[in-house]
Formats: sequence, C-alpha cells, structure tokens
Amino acid sequence: RFRRWLAVPLRMFALATADGDKLARVVRLGLQFDNPLDQLEIARALDDEGAEVSVRVSMLGAQATALLLLGRPAAAIAAVDLAAVADPLDVELQLQAAEWRLLLPLAGIETPLRELSAARTTLERVAGLRPARAHWALALDAAARNDTVQRERHHAELRRSAAGSALAGELETYLRAFVHGTTSRPDSALRLTERIWVDVPDASVTARGPFVRGLVHLWRAHWHRALGHSDDASRELVWHENNDVRGWPSGAPLEGEIDAALSGVARILRTELLLERGKVAAACVLVMRVRQLWRSAEPDFAAWRARAERGALRCR
Repeated sequence: RFRRWLAVPLRMFALATADGDKLARVVRLGLQFDNPLDQLEIARALDDEGAEVSVRVSMLGAQATALLLLGRPAAAIAAVDLAAVADPLDVELQLQAAEWRLLLPLAGIETPLRELSAARTTLERVAGLRPARAHWALALDAAARNDTVQRERHHAELRRSAAGSALAGELETYLRAFVHGTTSRPDSALRLTERIWVDVPDASVTARGPFVRGLVHLWRAHWHRALGHSDDASRELVWHENNDVRGWPSGAPLEGEIDAALSGVARILRTELLLERGKVAAACVLVMRVRQLWRSAEPDFAAWRARAERGALRCR
C-alpha cells in the first residue's frame, strides 16, 4: 500500500493474465495500494449490464469507494444506488444506499439535503430486518440535527435491541458517546468508545456495517483535539493505514474499503495536526498526495480541497 510503484506492474500483470471473473476480484484491492484511479477505470470497464448480477454489484462497489477517495461523494452514492437497483433483494445494498447519505456527513462529508428524507424512509422500512443498524444510523442523524424527539425514539429502539444483542449494545454505546461528544463531554465520549480498538469477528464487522470503525476513529480524533491532546488525535487518525481487507472483496463495500475511502479526510486532519506541531516534512507527504487524489473533486467538496490547499502552502 505504501510502495505505490508496485501498483503499476501489478496492474499490467492483472490486465494481461486475468479473465473477467478473476479481475473482478482483484480490482477491489486498488484502494489498498492507494490507487483509486486504476480501481475506478478497471471497475468501469468491467461494469457491463450483461454481466452476472454479483459481478456488476461488486464493480459498482469498487467504483463507489474509489470515487469517495477521489472527493466525489455524489458520484459514489450514485454508484451505490445502481448496485441496489441491480440486486433489489439484497438488504445490505438497500441499507448502504441510505447509510452513505446519512453517515457521510458525520465524517464531515456533506451529502445533498434533498436526498436525506428518502434515506430516512428507507432505513425505517428495513428496520425490521436490521434493527440495530437502522436505528443507530437514524438516531445519529437525528442527534446531528438536534432533533431530540427522533433521537430518543430511535435510541429507545436501539436499547430494546441491545437487550438481546451484543452488537446492538456496542452501537448503543457509540451513540451515547456521540451525544456526549456533541454536548461538551469529550472525555466521557472517549471512554465510551475505547472498544473500537478491539478486533471483532468478521461476522460482527459485517453486521454492524462498514462505517462504524471509520466514524468512531474520526470522532475520537476530534474529541482528543477538543481536549488539547494533539498527539493522541494524530495517532487516532493513523487507523486509516489499516489494511485488513480479508479475502477477495465482493458485494457491497466492506469496512476495510470504507476505511481507505475515508483516508483522504483523515490525512488532511493529520496534516493540520502535524503542521501545528511544526512537523512540516511529514505533513507534506500526506497533503501533497491528497491534492493529487482530489484533483477532480466535486464542487461540493470545495471546503475539503481548500483545507488541502492551505496545508500545501507550507510545502512550497
């Protein structure tokens, strides 16, 4: 992942030797090499409407995560939507189509307001099938909007689920932490989220959804910074260097892929922290790469691009 020169020969080898099925499995490892452009290009080439549904869904997932890392969240969400249309019986895809809209703003990445209402409706509809995830996302969304009535309604549903589910209990704890963090209690929020360091089984990771780990680490960095703990905040953001995609990714985007897709944001936050402490050389390695990644970012991503440009001023 941190020897990008390896990506070029690997790409050439994969294109020369793999049939479509094998290439469809390999392409989603592009983000693990910090190489979203090749991942996007190959995934689009393999995104054939005549292909098997599983292959098409996987290639749309590859496009979504690559586009997010490239600063194009609206296009990323559109790719997730196409995957949900391609396999309308896949509950995970329906969930993610809503989660991308509601949860990305909690990572500081805005999504169009006009689409949020439909996302809430989708989560209400599938809440009977995946109650913990649906009510967690809806409660967080309500908390971010300061809608205490809806937050408490979904929090109560999450508590009911938590009575018989360790997964729901974990999500309920993270919800309480988020509320504490947004009400000037960052120290309490940090204590409540220490479990995020624990490696959980694959089944639990899949059940809780792909955004949980990334969001919690981003929040923890913010809370550490609020307490003046710059070193701890910076260490928290190193989570994105994690490379634990297991097996050949397929289907809807997985947690490790979302970690990589959020790494641009994490790297800019790390850049700012490093510059505050005078560590210019380390900061420049991060920010100059992100500037490359965001070269064709969407207009609505302008605020993040501006932060990258400000950081890069110290590197000239």
